[in-house]
Amino acid sequence: SGTCCTGVDGMRKFISFIVLGILLLILFFVSVNLGGLRMSPLELLRGLFIEYDENVAIIWDLRFPRIIIALLAGASMAVSGTLFQAVMKNPLADPGIIGVSSGASFTAMLVAMLFPALYFLSPVFAFLGGIAAFILIYSLSWSANLNPLRLILVGIAVNAVFTGLIEAISYMTGGTQSGVASIVNANITMKTWDDVRILAVYTVIGLIAACFVTVPCNMLLLEDKTVRNLGVNVTRLRITVSVVAVLLASITTAVA
Repeated sequence: SGTCCTGVDGMRKFISFIVLGILLLILFFVSVNLGGLRMSPLELLRGLFIEYDENVAIIWDLRFPRIIIALLAGASMAVSGTLFQAVMKNPLADPGIIGVSSGASFTAMLVAMLFPALYFLSPVFAFLGGIAAFILIYSLSWSANLNPLRLILVGIAVNAVFTGLIEAISYMTGGTQSGVASIVNANITMKTWDDVRILAVYTVIGLIAACFVTVPCNMLLLEDKTVRNLGVNVTRLRITVSVVAVLLASITTAVA
């Protein structure tokens, strides 16, 4: 009976992935046709792989980067949120709630405002900002060990602090889209293939790293005492998983 239930659950998951994959592909072609230029999937494929088409070239340069960035950013934030949920044993946990995203945004804003020449390194600085927020949260939460509830409560407080600082900078710069505060507004317009390459490199690294911590994450569903009895350092495991989650969330925050 148990084996049968496991087989049914596996089949449900497989079918779910197939259905979601098909829906994502449909959404991709719908997004390609959102605008003045419209073409069928066949025309798009012909223009991409067989013969040059000016309309396809325009779509390739303007729409494809934004679509791919949306896909990569969505994947990164989804995996990052899932990892944080495993670390904190709470389905509501995500990079935004616990302050990692706001820490990354705040650092990226400072770099854009104080060192404009380093703007293209903003993903790196955003990652450092996310790590700084992560260290702050964990150091304030530490009391003999890392308690998931304390992590969430401290994270909410840290998020409020960084959000207040971001709003203060936005106010000082006039709060317009032309100011440095525009970096924290989710926006994929005016993105180019350069942005895609930057996000793709870090996303691939982060997702590969996430694959290696998947099995350990399942252990975090157990009681900490049980995991320790299995010979696993729970605190070290939580920190390792969190670093991967911070990488995915911070880079996405900087680019998208």
